[in-house]
Amino acid sequence: MPLFALIDCNNFFASCERVFNPRLNGKPVVVLSNNDGCIVARSNEAKALGIPMGAPYFQWRRLIEEHGVHVFSSNFALYGDMSRRVMDVLASFLPEECFEVYSVDEAFMNLDCLLRGDDYAANKEKILSFAEEVRRTVRQWTGIPVSIGIAPTKTLAKAANRMAKKNASANSIFACLDEATADTMLATMPVGDVWGVGRKLSEAYRAHSITTALDLKNAPEEWVRKRATVVGWRTQRELRGISCVRLESTNEHQHSILHSRSFRHAVTSLDQLHEAVASFTGRAAEKLRRLGLVCACVSVSVRTNRFSSADYFSNGGEAILPFPTDSTIDLVNAASMLVDRIAQEGQGYKKASVTLCELTPRNRVQTDIFSQPDTRHESIMHIMDTLNKRFGKDALHLAASGSSITGSRAGSHAWQGATDERSHRYTTHWGELKVVRAV
Repeated sequence: MPLFALIDCNNFFASCERVFNPRLNGKPVVVLSNNDGCIVARSNEAKALGIPMGAPYFQWRRLIEEHGVHVFSSNFALYGDMSRRVMDVLASFLPEECFEVYSVDEAFMNLDCLLRGDDYAANKEKILSFAEEVRRTVRQWTGIPVSIGIAPTKTLAKAANRMAKKNASANSIFACLDEATADTMLATMPVGDVWGVGRKLSEAYRAHSITTALDLKNAPEEWVRKRATVVGWRTQRELRGISCVRLESTNEHQHSILHSRSFRHAVTSLDQLHEAVASFTGRAAEKLRRLGLVCACVSVSVRTNRFSSADYFSNGGEAILPFPTDSTIDLVNAASMLVDRIAQEGQGYKKASVTLCELTPRNRVQTDIFSQPDTRHESIMHIMDTLNKRFGKDALHLAASGSSITGSRAGSHAWQGATDERSHRYTTHWGELKVVRAV
């Protein structure tokens, strides 16, 4: 029987800000979404003030100012790099096949690689000791606090992690190794908080008096399978300690890469829309190369403000490439042609999205004698990635992405997001490194 651990970074974005600004420790902190629109991260102190997740910033601004809450614009360059550092530390504890990066701030481990089928209940101290070593090492090496939930299935591990966040007396670690412990845990958990149970399904469950995770576990199996399909049935079996959701190896490649953003102000110029789409495509292409993948299809979509009094406009299209590529030049050219095809002059665009799809590992591409990629692009992309890694993002970029200065605190174009309250990119930008003065 497998044993899973879910490691979750506590209040991740807020914790990243505190790593480089210790004065924020013990103070309420919130981080805002793109364009400073909504609250997407809160420290425990901010949560205690009643500030909800996902709330529009303007609705809570007065309370935030009254209580001296520290507000930050999103700093995804910093958060992404800190996430990579945390995941690198976690990956060092077990073989690759026993580790899965689940999200920017969460990862699963299969502890069976550590215990090799031993009786888990009898080895509880060994399991807790390992978890404590993981928690302590991540905190020491990165400054990020984590909580760890341990259980025989991934769904139970998610629930155990929820308990770990409330279990400060046990160093934010909670191990659910037997059915009695699992039942006690599930009895206090609302059914809507179960991993994989969405809002509509939780409403349907509550309508049939299934209000807790324990109720779902004990519900008639046939009824759950009929009402929630095979996915809900698997969730129920996971709550019963039967593993149905396997660990996904970190070497399994993505099927698509999406870069999407709402604009700070409406974009009415097609030239600026081209710049925005080119910039988004460049970001997606960087990730494509970082993952060792190539893509055969590019999709672009644009839309105006759906809440505006003007007529709503939305359109999209896709282009099949003549050969799979990871070249920003080829991908931007394809995306630019799509913008010409789908966009209309004079519309006030508020959002654009670029998706790279039909992804394949670069080393598995079968060449075509009739259409070959430009071999010079490989060298150009290598130079671009090397310089951007050394001197900061967009130190070298295509002219199609615009001529704005990356280091500015706020965007110079309507499509660039608001970053008025953004902290420095301490780990990825030479000009924003922390300065230490010896006294």
